[in-house]
Amino acid sequence: MVALSGAHTIGFSHCKEFTDRVARVNDTGYNPRFADALTKACSNYRNDPTISVFNDVMTPNKFDNMYFQNIPKGLGLLESDHGLYSDPRTRPLLSYTRETKLNSLKTSQEPCRS
Repeated sequence: MVALSGAHTIGFSHCKEFTDRVARVNDTGYNPRFADALTKACSNYRNDPTISVFNDVMTPNKFDNMYFQNIPKGLGLLESDHGLYSDPRTRPLLSYTRETKLNSLKTSQEPCRS
């Protein structure tokens, strides 16, 4: 589940998928400033259901581990993102991925030597 959720590092979600949770910011794990920004960005989504926001607000067009770094800061967008951090079964994996993924990507991009 943690590996699959890593795909949230790119792409976007429509406001209808998360605005109900943003309104309950005190018990959902959202960073209050992030929740305010989401509320503003999605303020007209009922009239325009195509309004969406990036899943990873820091590096939305880059495949990196910033998504995993954002979750403990309350910057996860979807309920499943927050679940990764709040569930004791996945939290250690989230921490591991947050710390090591970039090193793995850098290593895999090195040229092969004979």
